[in-house]
Amino acid sequence: MRKLTLGFLLVVLLVGALPAFAAVPGENLTALARYYPENTVVFAALRTDAGFVETLDGVLEKIGAAFPEAGISAAPLGAMLDETAQRMGGEDFETVFRAWMGDAAALGITDFGEYGEPAGIFGFAVADRAAAEAFVDAQFTQPDGDDYEKQVTSDYTLWEAQKEWLSDIVLDDDALLFFAGFETLPLEGYKTALADAVDFHAMLTLLPDRENDYSVIGYFNPAPLMAMMEKNTEMPQLFLELAKARGPYMVGMAVRDGRALVMDVAGAWGDTAKLEEAGFALAMDIQPADLGFASYVPADAPLVAQTINPGGQAQMIFDNIRAIDAWMKAEGLSFAPEDRSDPETERILSGLELGDLLAFANLMLKGMTGLEYEKDILPVMDGNMAAYLRFTGNMALAKKLAGQGIYYLPAEMAVVAEINDSETAERVTEAFAGMLEQNGFEIEREEIGGANMVVLPRLAAMVYLMLPGEYVVEMPELDAMFGWNGEVYVAGTRSAATFSLAPGESLADNPVFLAAQAYMLPGAQDILYLNPDGLTALPPALEALAAAEAPSYQDDVKEAAAILRGLFDLIESGSITAAATDNGDTIVRMVLTLAE
Repeated sequence: MRKLTLGFLLVVLLVGALPAFAAVPGENLTALARYYPENTVVFAALRTDAGFVETLDGVLEKIGAAFPEAGISAAPLGAMLDETAQRMGGEDFETVFRAWMGDAAALGITDFGEYGEPAGIFGFAVADRAAAEAFVDAQFTQPDGDDYEKQVTSDYTLWEAQKEWLSDIVLDDDALLFFAGFETLPLEGYKTALADAVDFHAMLTLLPDRENDYSVIGYFNPAPLMAMMEKNTEMPQLFLELAKARGPYMVGMAVRDGRALVMDVAGAWGDTAKLEEAGFALAMDIQPADLGFASYVPADAPLVAQTINPGGQAQMIFDNIRAIDAWMKAEGLSFAPEDRSDPETERILSGLELGDLLAFANLMLKGMTGLEYEKDILPVMDGNMAAYLRFTGNMALAKKLAGQGIYYLPAEMAVVAEINDSETAERVTEAFAGMLEQNGFEIEREEIGGANMVVLPRLAAMVYLMLPGEYVVEMPELDAMFGWNGEVYVAGTRSAATFSLAPGESLADNPVFLAAQAYMLPGAQDILYLNPDGLTALPPALEALAAAEAPSYQDDVKEAAAILRGLFDLIESGSITAAATDNGDTIVRMVLTLAE
């Protein structure tokens, strides 16, 4: 008998289905949701249409070209699935599975038992009921066996498991379902199916790319878990309410244009009534970040982070910290550990209050500079802000330092921000310059790009590398500086800050960055961008450094350099972009674009 365990069968089918990247109508992708109850905790729907193997094999072949040592053959997934089908006694995947399989597969955790044991459903769309029935009979039953008792009706066919480690199987005209952990099968359907649930539809609507559709949909509803936790735990009410406030999540995955791997994650608020009563800020009015702000970033910067209105976002965090502090006081909670073996630590932590920490930080800043975070600094930081890292390739100094056991990645960095108040920007500059001088730091003044910059000679080298004095003097490129030129406020190392004050060839004109924008989340408020082109000099630099200063590590370094080269050849760009709706729901998009 050609018997195949349920677990192995599901692995084969789902591994095959997961990367089904060809875009298809969303209603087909989620059609199986009608076989799941409204309170389903986790649901995932995946495409299984005929083009998925070819699409995934194309991606795998790109990876194989970047990493030839991996030995990835042509059409690896197609060959693996055909081999699996042959082991089951068939000719190939098409004849064994495709003969009955429809265009979608799904899996879900639908409930939890008394002791937290999950009940789940694995489902597959069916194109041919008779062929699917023959498949189940051939692979899961035997003529004289006692594993299943088969019942056939006009509406469905049921294979009822006779042993506790087996799963009941149900087949109707549209789906083949494997039920695990159910004492009573819902053969007559549900009062409300997941497909008709309000939250499920709301989360589908929140996904940003519905018009292009997705190839994988995932849904997570924490409400049943929160209800179980509230019933079975003695967790303080504050933390229960914080946990309950998070609503469902929805994930959508696809490949665009054959090379951009896209994953969107949408998250909604749940029951926030208690948090709003306690004064929590759950949303704020925030505009999209300006992608043109990349004109202040060098074209070859490999890592860039950008946001909008950082002052307003920080203020909302401060307000919520105070709300948590007030709630903790009302409930008599403290940071004191349960282990009472250290009375002094217990005394200190028992008296610790979050609001006092904020007050202390404001007081300390005011004492040193005359400025306050929430009164003077945060209100004027309502524009764009970007931070970036850049690889300089200065290996001469790196080799010299390596000879002394100091390993240094030659890099520079800067933060550049729009500030809406010139007078405040100048006050901030002078206040921090005065604070540094009072604390014994050597500072200089230098005119750069229309800005009167405060320069701290080689400070970044001392802080970043903790270098002894004889090496610090050889690192002027790691002078730290900050100042305002009437348009933007800049703080960073010398070369990076100089560029941002008087930009040249910038990221805004980089064709790779322009191409990446096509896949970014529309209206993004936060952006993290990766461009491996800015790191192509790193592998040979590492090899040269190892050969000159650490020959015993040459083989390891060469292996690491080969991996980096493969990644740089494979990946054109990567990005994480995020936005919040007016009511505080969030959407995050992650994109990895492969080189053409």
